[in-house]
Amino acid sequence: GLYSFIRGYQRHHQLRILLLGIVGLGMISLMAIIPHSSLHKMGHTQLTLLASGILIVAHLLNRKSCLCHPENPV
Repeated sequence: GLYSFIRGYQRHHQLRILLLGIVGLGMISLMAIIPHSSLHKMGHTQLTLLASGILIVAHLLNRKSCLCHPENPV
């Protein structure tokens, strides 16, 4: 995931998309290492779903931005 966001940034130079990707990946990673007992179960699930949504949006924006540059095929 991180590789695709970095490559996308090199192609379209949209920092917003790169930052969204990093935040989403960071949150997913954090949720994977934080013990479930330290967060309320619903809170853990909600944060994981939020992180997944952020990643989905970032990937869609990255893909859309890359498609706008025909000289840089995806």
